[in-house]
Amino acid sequence: MATPEKIFATYVASWLHQDEPVFLATLATDVVIYECYGPCYQGKDEAQRWFEHWHRSAENKVLAWTISATYFYPIQQVHFFEWRFRCRYNGVESVFRGCSIVKIVHQQITLIKEFEMQDQQYRPFMNE
Repeated sequence: MATPEKIFATYVASWLHQDEPVFLATLATDVVIYECYGPCYQGKDEAQRWFEHWHRSAENKVLAWTISATYFYPIQQVHFFEWRFRCRYNGVESVFRGCSIVKIVHQQITLIKEFEMQDQQYRPFMNE
């Protein structure tokens, strides 16, 4: 039995390796995925179309996606994963940090809610 950490790591790896069968294997049929900038994909079919669309161009690639911390909230049975994401999409390279709230039922992801944070951190009051 795979741990939730392993299941989410497999989901992340599917993006890094552009591996659609692995991507789909991590998802429940009724999965709901909320991206941090607005789009929402409901059901495995929509998620598959998103994955295919994203990788349609050879220049689109997830360059790095590193999970830095994992937390578990037992009352709601959800996991939180902090990460740093770097990609090239339509010729533009982006990097940001984020957090995903992930619910896993019967070894498959049923919910992902992504939240974004700027990659560059600073301390505005450090020298005061």
